[in-house]
Amino acid sequence: MRTEQPRSAGRRRYLAALAGVVGFSGCLQFSEGGDTASPTRNGTRTPTPQTTAQSTAEADTESLPPGTRWTVDAEAPFVAGPVHVDGTVVATSVDRHVYGVDAATGDQQWAAGTETSLENGLTVVDGVTVAAGTEEQVGVGVSDGSKRYQHVDFEYGSRAQTAGDELVFQSGFLNGGVRAVRPATGEIAWSSEIDESESESSTSRPGIDHDGETVCVGINPEGRHGGPPWGFAGYDAASGEELWYHERDSDVDHANPSVVVSEGVCFGYSGWDHYMSIDARSGEVRTEVADSGVGTIYGAADGTVVLTNRAELQGVDVATGETRWRSDRTPAHDTLSFDGSTLWFVDDSDTLYRADVPSGDVREVQALELGDTSLTGDLAVTDETVFVTTEDATLRALDRT
Repeated sequence: MRTEQPRSAGRRRYLAALAGVVGFSGCLQFSEGGDTASPTRNGTRTPTPQTTAQSTAEADTESLPPGTRWTVDAEAPFVAGPVHVDGTVVATSVDRHVYGVDAATGDQQWAAGTETSLENGLTVVDGVTVAAGTEEQVGVGVSDGSKRYQHVDFEYGSRAQTAGDELVFQSGFLNGGVRAVRPATGEIAWSSEIDESESESSTSRPGIDHDGETVCVGINPEGRHGGPPWGFAGYDAASGEELWYHERDSDVDHANPSVVVSEGVCFGYSGWDHYMSIDARSGEVRTEVADSGVGTIYGAADGTVVLTNRAELQGVDVATGETRWRSDRTPAHDTLSFDGSTLWFVDDSDTLYRADVPSGDVREVQALELGDTSLTGDLAVTDETVFVTTEDATLRALDRT
């Protein structure tokens, strides 16, 4: 089983603002990571080293917003997650911990310490959480919080990652390479590095997705994030062999190539109007549009890419670019997630919506009561609970209504 949460440009803006507060070297001096439990404070469980979690029965929830089942406070904002798997909610924080929390009670199950803030990916494969940042990645057992591996080096840094059935695929931070990691051990199953002779500087690969057979990535081949040239490449998921590569030198503003893969097609978006539909195995370009009006791509399911285009949420055929459906309800936050063929998202009024990707049926689910704070992270939804993180360094469980 694999579980993951999407990454987006808005999250990067939030992290950039946060970096201005924390400082590049982490000058707030958060506590060093240890593998610990945590206490409860004013109706919330606060992950802090050297202490023990208080039971839910002891928590005072009178001060919490209506419909809030529990909240958990970290020492600094959450930057990846939440992910819900097997009754545990997992999230990572700037305070250099990966946290596991009981989904029903909010009691902390474990806290795995890290050397850095792991904000570039959080996935769960076969019971192991893989959390990645620019110079570190760690594998943590969901059931007990045990560290399966921990690599601390720019060589193991990641810009983005996506979960397969058995492997985690990552775009490297330092050298722009693409690699597949075995989550149980951290072993590199394969790695496709960049030929330095082909580039004047390190290659940036900000976007990555796969369909089980092919891994597709978005590329800034000269490492100039935000500027041309830019392109897309496909790799065999089993071996890492490069299958094809397409590069464009068009001068688009804010180029940040991102990709989704569905029904054997890689849909590559430059980050500013230009997109390409590419056969994931052969590399044949099926459709290319230079002035598309696309704003953000969120993901794909059943051959339909979900994106925003000129203030609309749209479902677009991954191969042809034909618009299959439209909705005037659009995500205003980065707080969203895919669950099979369902997209969950939140609009600018903090209202949760559910979109059936194949049909385009978009329906309001409920308003999210957050009190005097704002959403900052991803979204995990079950039949009974909505899990979110907010700018006050809080993980929240909200009742489904």
